[in-house]
Amino acid sequence: MVGGEKAYKAMINWASQNFSKQEIEMYDSVMGKADPNAIFFAVQALYNRYSESVGNDGQLLTGRGTGENKVTFRSQAELVQAMSDPRYDSDPAYRMDVMRKLENSEIEF
Repeated sequence: MVGGEKAYKAMINWASQNFSKQEIEMYDSVMGKADPNAIFFAVQALYNRYSESVGNDGQLLTGRGTGENKVTFRSQAELVQAMSDPRYDSDPAYRMDVMRKLENSEIEF
């Protein structure tokens, strides 16, 4: 979601030096609850603050990317179908796949 384990560790290290004690406690509290939806949004919020502070790679205006095909939802109905799958409630790996796919999607709600 944020570029892999190494990138996540760098982000957490940055937060430990730049967040207030209260902000760290709030983040840790969300992570401790093991709610995948809350964790997703907490990590995204942390990533956004980190990116604003240290910058990130720009978006390509022309040419090709890395050749990586990002899988996306093409409609809200596809998202609802994926979230209705019984694995969404019981399989953390499946749930993370759905979240990544949603992150890559440009559907409107």
